Amino acid sequence: MTSLAVVIPLFNKRAYVAETIASLAAQQSPPDHLIVIDDASTDDSAEVAAQALAGHAAAFAATRVELRRCPRNAGPGAARNIGIGRAATELILCLDADDTLRPDALHRVREAMSRHRLGMMMLGFESDPVGEAFPDMALLAGESLVPLEHGLFLLGDPLHIAAHPDFFMGRASNVAVRRSQLGNHRYCTDARLNEGVDLWYRDGETFLELRGRDSRSFQLAELTYDLDLFMPLVRGADAFQLRLYSDGPGHDRLELLVVDQEGACPTATIAADLAYLLRDAVPQDRLEVRCVSRDALHQDPATTKTPAIMDYRR
Repeated sequence: MTSLAVVIPLFNKRAYVAETIASLAAQQSPPDHLIVIDDASTDDSAEVAAQALAGHAAAFAATRVELRRCPRNAGPGAARNIGIGRAATELILCLDADDTLRPDALHRVREAMSRHRLGMMMLGFESDPVGEAFPDMALLAGESLVPLEHGLFLLGDPLHIAAHPDFFMGRASNVAVRRSQLGNHRYCTDARLNEGVDLWYRDGETFLELRGRDSRSFQLAELTYDLDLFMPLVRGADAFQLRLYSDGPGHDRLELLVVDQEGACPTATIAADLAYLLRDAVPQDRLEVRCVSRDALHQDPATTKTPAIMDYRR
């Protein structure tokens, strides 16, 4: 299973941090590395955290646990950066010291990010006692959300939807990220409020970069397919787009979207030709051909172009 670290920045949260740690101890799949960074709390938050960690020692038997105390207060961004620097895992999730996770949260994050090879994942959250829940999917209707599985969607146009008023990245520590995707990016150490929002939106284009940009070829089952191979299949069409997805290692799937206002490209014929072309790489039941309108084709958010190949695999 993909390794995962949870980083908790802690400052004067003595009333909440024990519950936060308890929610991690109750995880179906506890974290591989748990790092609590006390940012020079002026109450006894660090002591409460230490007691909670000791009280759940059995649950954390397979977890590497660290509680580090900073000599001076440097802000939540700096505390998170220290924790990220110490994390030795593939996935990282920062969790506020007054937030809790549902028991299946880390298991679902690990499974989904591994199965779909995601570089970054936004988690929904609920605010108690206010009763707010984000995101409200009804308010995001009409956005370019590609369903991957129940309750999980790929952002077809990430930079567009990231600007939607009902979509949030970085609030309530709701972002899990792959270390290779995070790279050298870190939290701003000058911010004392919404530093998470600042990180994910400030570098959003980098984090949400789509593969396949300006590509003329792609790989399936270790075979390389050039775009020119697909041109005869869609001769006469107004436009087309190949989309590649992954449902886990060795389980790639491909969609061919065809814009054909004149009806010159019957989808049944294209589907048969596509299945034959990819017979050594993808089973026929993992191929789909659809006739769509031009505005259904996905754009590259960084260039506003509509590439012929959009590779959403990670």
